[in-house]
Amino acid sequence: MLRKSLFILGFISICHYSDAQSVYNSQLDKRFSEEVKTEEDYDKYIKKIQVHVLSDYHTFLEELDKPTIRKSLISKRLESNQKKLDYYRNLLGRKMEYLPEYNLKKSVNTFIDHYENLYRKELKNEMDFQLKKNHHGIEIKKELDYYLKYPERPIKDFSPSNEDYKKNLISINQHTQKAVSARDFIKEEMSLYEKKEQIEKDPENLKTLNRADKKLIRLEEKLNDYEAVTLYNFGLLRKIKKLATLDTEFRKAAKDLDLEAMKKKQKFLLYHAEIEFLEISKYPKFKGSENELKNSALRLVKYYLNIGQKSYQGIIKFTETNLQTLIQERKNMEEYKTVVSSKKNFYSKEEYLAYKNNLPSQKLTEKYNGLTRKYVEKLRNNVEAYILANQNTKTKYTKNLQTSI
Repeated sequence: MLRKSLFILGFISICHYSDAQSVYNSQLDKRFSEEVKTEEDYDKYIKKIQVHVLSDYHTFLEELDKPTIRKSLISKRLESNQKKLDYYRNLLGRKMEYLPEYNLKKSVNTFIDHYENLYRKELKNEMDFQLKKNHHGIEIKKELDYYLKYPERPIKDFSPSNEDYKKNLISINQHTQKAVSARDFIKEEMSLYEKKEQIEKDPENLKTLNRADKKLIRLEEKLNDYEAVTLYNFGLLRKIKKLATLDTEFRKAAKDLDLEAMKKKQKFLLYHAEIEFLEISKYPKFKGSENELKNSALRLVKYYLNIGQKSYQGIIKFTETNLQTLIQERKNMEEYKTVVSSKKNFYSKEEYLAYKNNLPSQKLTEKYNGLTRKYVEKLRNNVEAYILANQNTKTKYTKNLQTSI
């Protein structure tokens, strides 16, 4: 009896296992079949590949936009995204063309080509630029912080040159145009296919769309916003960087007591600040925003104009009046540092300490440095307000960009 029961139980288990294998294998066959059953299936498959390409592109943009990025990580992301494009081409190639006369494979490969070129050229250039600096104008603030902390040291430049900024703005423009053009191209190709095959879809009515369609529409809309706000923000930052560079150059001239260079930089800053203020004033609101970023940029440019008219003029006038005394005080301080640097210059410890504690007068030098420090502290606050507005604008228009695949 026991043997009979065990035999029946074993037979039932084998039958269940066989049925489970049959179901599992049929699911695998259906999932990985290279055949396409309907026009809608093929349309959905193509849309999924588009979503993957655009999602990878968005992830790279998001990494690139972080205030601080690590070269190893962002470089690996760039390389990984390029390799994934080959993988998507492979996926596309494994699927049989549905109604070959439409040749959608060729259209999707052209779409992938566009993004591959972006990674190799514009996005690579933008990555290289971002690795030289902190984002959102933070490098301008870092230079001011450094100056306030170490006023006696040479001014340190934390950022690329104006020419680098100019090239990067051109690159962002080209990258945005090419990315939008690629999306428009494949959208038109898919629209023609759906029209010929009489696939009924209404983008205004989400109920008529499948899951891949919905993801693609959301992703395209969000990428349009992301690209546009990046271009808008960097366009403003480029103008501010020009004025920040002139201010840095003025302070270098002031450190050197170079009156001619100081007057030249003052003239340049006043000229460019007026132009930038007028140009930014004409900037439209971004997507109907409250203009927080534009207004903070205008306040910052207006302050540069103000320091050019008042602070620079005060420093120049003080230099002209007290130039010889300032030069002498510097010479006295340099001599003091040279003598006190070696105890061999003194007969006794007492003589050394007496000399060390008797600093040469720096009365006018301290007043002179104070004139610069006063405006730099306020300038730093204005730069910080601009950085915050920049980050708030970016967050507002990109915070919901995450799209699961």
